[in-house]
Amino acid sequence: MNELNSRDKLVEELLMKFSNVFPSRAHAHRTILSIADKKKFPGKVFWEVKQELLLRLGLHELLNKIQDEDLANIASFVHLNELNSRDKLVEELLMKFSNAFPSHAHAHRTILSIADVKKLPGKIFWEVKQELLLRLGLHELLNKPVPKPIASSNLVEKKTESPKTKKIASDKKKHLLVSKASAELFAQFLNKPKVS
Repeated sequence: MNELNSRDKLVEELLMKFSNVFPSRAHAHRTILSIADKKKFPGKVFWEVKQELLLRLGLHELLNKIQDEDLANIASFVHLNELNSRDKLVEELLMKFSNAFPSHAHAHRTILSIADVKKLPGKIFWEVKQELLLRLGLHELLNKPVPKPIASSNLVEKKTESPKTKKIASDKKKHLLVSKASAELFAQFLNKPKVS
């Protein structure tokens, strides 16, 4: 896996490191197209050698395959997890299962391949694909209750609370700080009887 974001940069690197292998720039270009795929994820671009080539060359350690035992633990952690973003979930996975993921990108791809994000009113959660749960023998997770949505009355209540708290905060900003003497003079002025 290489993180150079353009094919031209990758060709330049290959020509510098393996000048005796590639007779021309065009040959290096064609080689890259035949053995690797460009992968894009938010904020990241990388090149990944095709799996069938890695298998044919006997480079199994580069396949980044997760063992079923690790995958079962990962699926148990991800299923119905209520972290609201993929980045947060990736960070948690990397902390808990650092030995299963060689890179941040691999954890990202694993989440994309095993789970879908689900949204309910006021709730976001991750649901592992049913066929994977069945294949891993995690039947008990199939019966696990889905997180309940927040009642719509609670959502309305929260919306009506926030403007009040904003108003209180803005009222505090309106109070000007004045000296005690100025306040007393102003109070005396207001309390003076009007002369007609």
